Amino acid sequence: MIDGRRFTPILIGVAAVILIHQVADLATLLPGTDFATPAGRVRQLLAVEARSPGVLTADLLLIWALLRGGYRRGLRLTRTLHFGLGVLLLALVPWFLLDAGQVAGAFAGTESRAFRIVVSRTLLMLSLLGVGALLAGRALHGYLAEAKTPEQ
Repeated sequence: MIDGRRFTPILIGVAAVILIHQVADLATLLPGTDFATPAGRVRQLLAVEARSPGVLTADLLLIWALLRGGYRRGLRLTRTLHFGLGVLLLALVPWFLLDAGQVAGAFAGTESRAFRIVVSRTLLMLSLLGVGALLAGRALHGYLAEAKTPEQ
């Protein structure tokens, strides 16, 4: 039987490569983003949402590797990041909706329908990822608390 812990560094490495790739993609968009206007903020948030499957995959690989490898410090850091990101993502929902509402008037006809679909998808993803991050943080908190207590 192959020891699964030997592969945890590979999983961590793959997750890190995916995350670095996603962050680098977003970093190339930042200099051209106008955060002073609703259209600029909506554009940037749509770009973040479009990269969410890659980030989610990297996150799952990273959590799996940390759990499998028993890296408690990494799990505590991941738990804290998930709580913070969950709150941030849920806080972005009303802000994004207000900005998208201000931009919606610029679209007409089929463009308007397509924009509404993109906005709906983004709101759904922000909500699901925010709740999912909070649930993951809670699950990691429970795992760390359970692993700390002696067995009866």
